[in-house]
Amino acid sequence: MITIYTERESPRLAFSCKHIFCNVLGHELRITTDPNQRADIRYATEKSDDTLTIAPHGLLFETDIKKQTVTATQWEGLTALFPTNGDIPFDIFSATFYLLSRYEEYTAEKRDGHGRFVVEESAAYQLGFLEEPLIDQWAHLLLSRLKEVGDAEHPKRYTYIPTVDVDNVFAFRNHGLLQTAYCLLRDKIKGREQLFHLRLNAVLRKQEDPYFNLQEVADMHQGLNEKPMFFYHCGCFGKRDKRATLPSRRYKKIRQKLESQVISGLHPSYNSSTQWWRFRLENCALKHCLGKKNTEHCRFHYLRFTLPDTYERLISEGFQTDWSLCYSNDPGFRASTSFPFHFYNLERNEERPLLLYPTAVMDKSLRNNLKLSLSESEAYILRLSERVKAVNGNFITLFHNEHLTDEMEWKGWKDLYQRVIDGMKTK
Repeated sequence: MITIYTERESPRLAFSCKHIFCNVLGHELRITTDPNQRADIRYATEKSDDTLTIAPHGLLFETDIKKQTVTATQWEGLTALFPTNGDIPFDIFSATFYLLSRYEEYTAEKRDGHGRFVVEESAAYQLGFLEEPLIDQWAHLLLSRLKEVGDAEHPKRYTYIPTVDVDNVFAFRNHGLLQTAYCLLRDKIKGREQLFHLRLNAVLRKQEDPYFNLQEVADMHQGLNEKPMFFYHCGCFGKRDKRATLPSRRYKKIRQKLESQVISGLHPSYNSSTQWWRFRLENCALKHCLGKKNTEHCRFHYLRFTLPDTYERLISEGFQTDWSLCYSNDPGFRASTSFPFHFYNLERNEERPLLLYPTAVMDKSLRNNLKLSLSESEAYILRLSERVKAVNGNFITLFHNEHLTDEMEWKGWKDLYQRVIDGMKTK
């Protein structure tokens, strides 16, 4: 049990302390305003000779939302935000709250072409700690400063959680007669003989469509401690959505068949993050396919969401978790932690029931944005995983089924992914 004394109660303080001591470190927590109770930490301006004192910055006692000036210092080689004059050189609770609540996403004015918060606006990018699970590192260092707190009753263990976004299960089939004929003709005219024959053989059922590989991808995860998460796109054809124009019974059947091997979630189409009638239709389609009353897990297509409205919508629709918390272009830790935590709605100034799982790295980011080779990508993934392992956190990867085939342009990535999975079995 870790006891924290504070002069004033604050839901923001409780949220930060819960993540640090319960989620990350596995300890029980008590917060008190009684100065006569023994405390392990004093969250107050006046120092104590026998208790570790953390001086408040002030953010946790505010109730509004305003642009914050984020300054940094160093603590034992780690970047530290919101410097103060306590026994450690910054307000760790305010810094944790700022990063977890995604405070900066509420006040940022710049958005990209998809309406998303851009990584360049984040403190983690600007101060150079995007690739570090910084809150988790702070937590372990803080625990080492405390005296006689005992061991956690539920010690945390490193966990690898693989996730797969199923955007498209047909590279060539189910595109309609006219589109298929046009693509075959285009392949011939441009001299793409290999692609022409691959397309023709798939359409004529002489070989399997290269993207219809869900069973094979699911089988790759055998031997892991955690089941893989599969997020299924259930929307219609669109410019930024799956390219198959016709519905498929085979897609429906394979999702049903894989229920014993994977944990299923919804991957809403591009426009459904703002058009909720589309979202409900797609969610109903997945529930009907899987024979479930509720869908619990979600990851938005293009990682397209807006705080706090999108998460509040998920709560109203009965979802329990969201896995969209990462950047499309840059790997790393968007909320500076590897552990799941509950969404904090700054407008309501309260913790909400939706659990957020931060994803560390995505295949597209490595190949398309960072322009890394296969060997460089593998080394990058392993380097991030080691940083998570050092804090006994959750390492979450995001791959796409259409990238795990050697018959298309992502040749070699299937073998890379298998090596990553095999390596995680020994950790």
